[in-house]
Amino acid sequence: MKFLDKFYNNHDIPWVKLTWSAFYSNNQTPPQARSPIGSFWWKDILMLFRKFQNLAICSAHRGNTIMFWSDNWTCQLLKTQFPELFSFTRKPKYTISYFLNQEDDRLFSLPLSQLALAQFQEIQILIQGRNWDENGNDTWIYNWGSPRFNHNM
Repeated sequence: MKFLDKFYNNHDIPWVKLTWSAFYSNNQTPPQARSPIGSFWWKDILMLFRKFQNLAICSAHRGNTIMFWSDNWTCQLLKTQFPELFSFTRKPKYTISYFLNQEDDRLFSLPLSQLALAQFQEIQILIQGRNWDENGNDTWIYNWGSPRFNHNM
């Protein structure tokens, strides 16, 4: 779990930088949404992601490591909060930054139903109400209120 903490919080450690640049330079699909790639060690670490995800809330800055629909970066998973709109998505596994930088027709099968359109408008309000920082790294803050993972919790 500590390795996932270091990786997802982009600690300034050589193996973290190497792993991001070698395997995950494409910002469209975050590591947790892909089939594990890399060494046996790294694949084993990624198998713990679901447990890590249950402990952490994402704080989006750049949005390049957080899955738009299925990571906890709002008060509720967006695919649960907006199921009608989610049913129109073309690609269910992409990052927040991908969502912010695409045209609607690349994100959704158009035309949207009236309910899906209303949900899309709600998401636009949610997105516009946030401060995005292209230079800041996404952070994962733990349910106990700390930005640091502590295995004794």
